Amino acid sequence: MATPQSLGPKKRKPSSPFSAKAAVTNFMDEDALRLLHQMQEILSSKAPEVLPLLEEFVSKLPLLSHKIIEAEKRPRSVVISGIPEAEATLPALKRQEHTERYVYDILNSLDVETRPLEIYRMGKIYFLKPIACAPFPTTRASLQSMTPEERVKDRELRSIAREKNRVEGKGKRIYVVYRNEVVKAADIQSDPGRFPKSQ
Repeated sequence: MATPQSLGPKKRKPSSPFSAKAAVTNFMDEDALRLLHQMQEILSSKAPEVLPLLEEFVSKLPLLSHKIIEAEKRPRSVVISGIPEAEATLPALKRQEHTERYVYDILNSLDVETRPLEIYRMGKIYFLKPIACAPFPTTRASLQSMTPEERVKDRELRSIAREKNRVEGKGKRIYVVYRNEVVKAADIQSDPGRFPKSQ
């Protein structure tokens, strides 16, 4: 006759310290959650006193991620001051279109051909000096730091390029300003000896 097994109290599996804060882990993918659960299991048996610290650390990840994204975005963003506000009676999307139109007009005047990833206003509505922020995909589109003389020369070259494109290219962008010269865009890649890549 088989000896009956002891009916002593079962060892309860440690509960997840993150069950009460499931929203904190919603931003994680499956791999991140798997690693998190593995750490939780190890700590539950080896160092349960560390679990609250792990929970606190995980709770700070969304804010940390946001700060990292903002820090990465800041060097490739352009802040423009003085853009007129739209009429307060306009719908929100119309006010946004108003802001975008002014930003694009400024970029066109500067001959910047990269489209911003987003355009949004900063500060309070109807502030004395309205501010708009336009992050770009890369810092390569950022305006160079020029002296007043260099800016005048750059505007002259861009004006020449636009006139050549109007007359010879019938509006198509054939000529560009590259390394302080007005050249054909196709020549930049076809003649690497004359136009070496920047280091």
